Amino acid sequence: MSANERFSDELYVEVLSHATPSTAATMALAARRFPTIVAPVLYRHVVLGFAAAALFFHTLRLKPELGSLVISLHFLATTSEGRHEGEDFDAAISSLTEVETLHIMCPIDVETLLTRFAAFLTTFTYGVPICDTLYPFLLQQHWISSLSLYHPLVHPRFNNAALPSWFLGHLVQVEAPIDNICDLIVGAPVRRLKIRYSELELQHRPYLPMTFIGLSASKFTHLEVLATQLLNATRDDFRLHLPALRVLVVVADVSWGSARGASAQFLPLVTDLAKALTALRALERLVVLTQFGGRQARTFCQALRNHCRAPLLRRFWFHGMSSCYYWRKLFDLESTPYVKPLGRLFGYPEPSPFADFRASSRCCLKSANLFFSAACLAKPASRNAIK
Repeated sequence: MSANERFSDELYVEVLSHATPSTAATMALAARRFPTIVAPVLYRHVVLGFAAAALFFHTLRLKPELGSLVISLHFLATTSEGRHEGEDFDAAISSLTEVETLHIMCPIDVETLLTRFAAFLTTFTYGVPICDTLYPFLLQQHWISSLSLYHPLVHPRFNNAALPSWFLGHLVQVEAPIDNICDLIVGAPVRRLKIRYSELELQHRPYLPMTFIGLSASKFTHLEVLATQLLNATRDDFRLHLPALRVLVVVADVSWGSARGASAQFLPLVTDLAKALTALRALERLVVLTQFGGRQARTFCQALRNHCRAPLLRRFWFHGMSSCYYWRKLFDLESTPYVKPLGRLFGYPEPSPFADFRASSRCCLKSANLFFSAACLAKPASRNAIK
């Protein structure tokens, strides 16, 4: 009996569940028995760059049974001008029958998604300019609970008909441009909402009222919104529509100043905002996204201490251009902020939906060539193949 036959498949699977993708991919090349054991672990969560995706599609075309192992699939953004399409892509999409999470950050053939994709998603992200075909695709995905759109959704109104009342009726978390918010959340049990603003909107300070906060079937617990929209809301709006809001992310606009420094209006605006937050009786965490530094962070903190009376507010994050300032006990006068340099952009006090992908994407891309080719091996690979 060889050494690799002494242990059961279940034990190997348990060990691999704690290993990195690179380690698991290397193990798949060690013996004839291992690719079958390793495949369910490696294919469960797949993160792909543009080049690695071509090999992934080709592998699924040769072995379509591997597609049923994929639970989440993430296409990373690319600087190339190409898009995913062709026979390999069509065959791969047809084989993905069990996918629950799909993140698309590079151009693909959306028509193939519409005609060949048979799985029912719960989480969907689309980060490239949207085409007309995406709307019919979303109509087929009734069970999406988390939706992220980086660009306005184009929804053709056939015969001038309005959006159906059941359109994505299970949404709980929404990230979308302001133009689509009302259509997406009306009647749905949305509790987490992030509004995406274009550069033009940030520069021209859109004073759009927050009429959308009363459209959801549930009360918001997490909201990311532009500062000017908060200042234009009344305390009655906060009390009636945001009684359960626990996390608030405030995005600074041009009226606060620029990366060169705060404007003369900065202090009055911060003071007014701090007073308005008093109406948020359930607020526990406040995040401010700006381009400023430590001086403005402490000014904001002082305004909150002087004017905000939100009873449960304790934690405060101030994200600047290069650092994040964090107060764990905001109203404790003896507390000082923790300062963390920003090695990468992060905008939430809680893990974002893409945190796991960001942490593992480098490792997955490094091992992509290994495990996609390992799935097609008929015999143990040589040492040169591992390289």
